[in-house]
Formats: sequence, C-alpha cells, structure tokens
Amino acid sequence: AKLAKNIPPPLRGTDWAHLFHLSARLSKGVKSELAVVRRVEDYLLEGGRYRYTTDVGTPGEEPLLEFLFHTHAGYCQHFAGAAALLLRVAGVPTRVAVGFATGEQISHDSWAVRDEDAHAWIEVYFPGVGWVPFNPTPAAAQADAAHQQRRRSA
Repeated sequence: AKLAKNIPPPLRGTDWAHLFHLSARLSKGVKSELAVVRRVEDYLLEGGRYRYTTDVGTPGEEPLLEFLFHTHAGYCQHFAGAAALLLRVAGVPTRVAVGFATGEQISHDSWAVRDEDAHAWIEVYFPGVGWVPFNPTPAAAQADAAHQQRRRSA
C-alpha cells in the first residue's frame, strides 16, 4: 500500500505502478492474509478478466505484467506467477510451486500422470500451519493442485 501512494517518478504511469495500485486495491481493508488470497483468486478467476490459453506467443521482457495489464490470456504459469506477484507486493508470503497435477485415475491405487498434467500453482505461508496450496488457474486447466499436494505429503 505504501508503494501505491509513493510511486517513484521513473515508475509513474508504468505497468509497475499499475501493479502496486492493483495490489493495494485488492488488499485494502482486509482483516487476514487469507482474505487477500481470496481477493486475488477472485480477481484472476471471476468476471471474465482473464482467459486460459496455451497459445500465448513469445514472451516479452515482463511477461507477468503483460499478462495482467495487456494480453489477459495465459496458462497456469501466468496465473500462478501473477497471483504470487500481487500477493508478495501486498506482503503475503507466497511462492510458485511447479510439478504435476493429479492426472487420471486408472485403478483404485494407480494414476496415469502425463506431460500434459504439468502444472504451476501457488503456496501461501500461514504461521502455525505452513505452506498451503492454492490454484489461481481457471478450471479449464483441469488441475487439482490441492489434491496433488495431499498426495505428495501423504
């Protein structure tokens, strides 16, 4: 929030300034870090602002800012990276995790995990709880990061 009020002159009017303002808006008046996470998820997933696609072309110098403010289209890495960026600017400890989503269950205790099950999601640190997974990618991505996290830690 401090950065949004005191944008350094070289950043004024840039996508970085827009990032600081957006992060401040999404975290304004919340009582918990979880509430900020939910607001960021809602911002990325609701209202048709962003579209899931793997057809994104060659990335520019600042692909997350391009995703947030210009193209509004991307895949799991864009959604996870943008969520982490917005949350970290708001002071919420967040990391991007990459691996494989659940894949397809082929028997009671067997899963087929393929290249197309590669996925990126975020994890947010809550004191006393640890790292908790969140999936800020639209359902079109067909990934269940929370289930993948449970399987990995079991």
